[in-house]
Amino acid sequence: MASLPQFQSAYSTSGNQDYMIKAHVCDVQAYDSLYQRLISRIDLADVSARFAMKELKYITELPLL
Repeated sequence: MASLPQFQSAYSTSGNQDYMIKAHVCDVQAYDSLYQRLISRIDLADVSARFAMKELKYITELPLL
């Protein structure tokens, strides 16, 4: 993943999916290209995708308690 700059973050998760990867791409064709590059490097059994339609909130600042 370090060699694919579109990946912003990755998480190991509980539930049906084992991992969640956050990537930034400009369109569906760019997603498909990234997906093809990923599956050519890693043996994956199943892949599902979700796309954000609109960013509602994004912050990096944490509140001081």
